[in-house]
Amino acid sequence: MTDEEIYAKVKPIGKRGRHRSNGVSPYITSLYETFSEGEKLRKEADEAKNEAIEAKKEAKEANVKNKALTKKMGGLQKEMEVMKVKETWCRWLLECLKKDLGDVAEGGGWTFMSDRQKW
Repeated sequence: MTDEEIYAKVKPIGKRGRHRSNGVSPYITSLYETFSEGEKLRKEADEAKNEAIEAKKEAKEANVKNKALTKKMGGLQKEMEVMKVKETWCRWLLECLKKDLGDVAEGGGWTFMSDRQKW
């Protein structure tokens, strides 16, 4: 509110009413000061409320990102476990094959064939 609006609301009505040029009574002046302090406090409260809303939005965004990353990490962990199993299985197969075949450095009389030979 402007000073004019405040004065219009609190000025006395009637023939004896004071004109602004004659000055304003101390009661109205203290009332205006209290009103001004209240406005300042209201503005500060509104700013704090807006900051809280922004912080809440940022927290929600961070929560969404955290969930997405957790989901990705879970998928990566599963893939790593599968790779470990595959690696372990391949190693086990090759070790068993090596043990069964014995020394194959010279071929050992074994011939390996593949159905995907390239010429």
